[in-house]
Amino acid sequence: MVQAEDDYFEAIAVSDKVNKVANVGADLQTPVTPRPRRNTEPQAAPKSTQLSLF
Repeated sequence: MVQAEDDYFEAIAVSDKVNKVANVGADLQTPVTPRPRRNTEPQAAPKSTQLSLF
């Protein structure tokens, strides 16, 4: 086996309908505009006045 070329694969956003087996048809492969990503960075915990045992 050899490694695939860098431009061999292409990622294309498709509809969320592809996640359900009951949905069929060529329209499932139609490219869609991807949604903006949500902020996935962890947020700082709010400061608490409660004491900690550990």
